[in-house]
Amino acid sequence: MIRKAIAIDLDNTLCNLNTFNIYIKYLLKEYSIRPLLFSELVLWILARKFRMVSHASMKHHILARFTPISPKTLNKLVETVYTNKNMQVCDILEISKQDNFITILATAAPEAYAKDIAKRFGFDFCVATPNPAKGEKWYETRGLMKLNHVIQLSEKYSFIIDLAISDHDDDTPLLRAATKAMLVDTNNKNLIPLKF
Repeated sequence: MIRKAIAIDLDNTLCNLNTFNIYIKYLLKEYSIRPLLFSELVLWILARKFRMVSHASMKHHILARFTPISPKTLNKLVETVYTNKNMQVCDILEISKQDNFITILATAAPEAYAKDIAKRFGFDFCVATPNPAKGEKWYETRGLMKLNHVIQLSEKYSFIIDLAISDHDDDTPLLRAATKAMLVDTNNKNLIPLKF
């Protein structure tokens, strides 16, 4: 039997904030007692702020150099995300669970913390950006890459993507692949049904 699934984006969708910004905030606190690493972290943040490097380059470097974070810091990050959740999206998630949907957190956020966030919210699966591994090509899980990962899960676990929710046009491939799609209005956090 083919089950239905819901795929939900994380940043500005499930959570009302950008989780990578939260991650950086906690990294700065964690590394404040290690001057050399703290300086390196600040330089990468400044390089991005002044558009000297791309967001993807900064993300790759920070994940490669500053992952994993301590369990205590990780727990604080997860709780910050949980307290800043979008209640409308969470209500839909809870209804979907009651209706026996497979639940997927589908995000470009790093799996360094996304998997723990998915666990905290009770998702069945988490599709996220992998941590960089030496000698392997690194990529962000966004756009078609995110859709492909969700499709691989659907083929393995026999489900259809009944509903996808996001705030960003990066997720257009996933939103189009779903039977129904909703967009979070970044101004007021309300949900807007989409028609393709």
